[in-house]
Amino acid sequence: MNLPDCMMHMLKNEIMCDVTLRVGEGRSPIKAHKYMLASRSPVFHTMFDGSMPETGEIAIPDIEENTFNDILVETDVCQFLLKWTKAQCVSQGIESTGQNMRNLVGQTLYQIRFPVVDMDFFSKEIANTDFLSRDEIIAILSFPIYCESEGTEALIFQTDTDIWLRGVNLFPYDSYDTEITFKILDEINEEIIVHKTEIDWDYGCEERLIKLPKLVQILSGKEYTITTQNYRNNMYYGIDCNHSDKASDCPVSITFKNSPMCTGISNVDQGQFAGFTFSV
Repeated sequence: MNLPDCMMHMLKNEIMCDVTLRVGEGRSPIKAHKYMLASRSPVFHTMFDGSMPETGEIAIPDIEENTFNDILVETDVCQFLLKWTKAQCVSQGIESTGQNMRNLVGQTLYQIRFPVVDMDFFSKEIANTDFLSRDEIIAILSFPIYCESEGTEALIFQTDTDIWLRGVNLFPYDSYDTEITFKILDEINEEIIVHKTEIDWDYGCEERLIKLPKLVQILSGKEYTITTQNYRNNMYYGIDCNHSDKASDCPVSITFKNSPMCTGISNVDQGQFAGFTFSV
């Protein structure tokens, strides 16, 4: 068995478990491994290895057993963080205001992927408190939408001036390491460049520049197709996109069209492609 299979075998068979979580109103026991929980979530890492580590059984009455079995969903992690932080406020004899809770959480706050938290939960439990600043709330609510997509993302583009394409900005995948295959095709769908690369995505970044291994000449008035291959990874994408756009620092306009090669979600209104980096 490989390492993930071994870890799952230990979890399912409760081998060497070192923490018991009592979940739901029925306080159903779930045995787990601290290192597994801590490696996936900074919230659990703080609980088990912080200045005031939790010991013994941990009660989580607000989350049912079937939900906790999928606890690594970010909404649940966020909910658990709020509950734990409120409990810490009580134990320290301070009021559980948003600002006090934020002070207790510290840098761990920035490890929560708020843009993928359920927006109904976010609006009711977080946005109406001072746990986050106004600017942070606006940034999260305007973050690119998240989706599950498999296939080829493709879009046709055309410039009104000859340019040298240096790179392409993509909205991120929901994975620490993602291997993508990036292509640019000419008008008869012949490959001009094929670039396969592995990207270490940083959670929280809105987009990432994919630098091409060499400059690609784009001739004005000709249609080109840009594609990325999605290997079963979830991803973010932009909406309300411009069908044409003009560079802010040079007189170059780029027009976009839907591509019949696309089997994912990208089109002129939405998609994974966030922008181009080029020189004239």
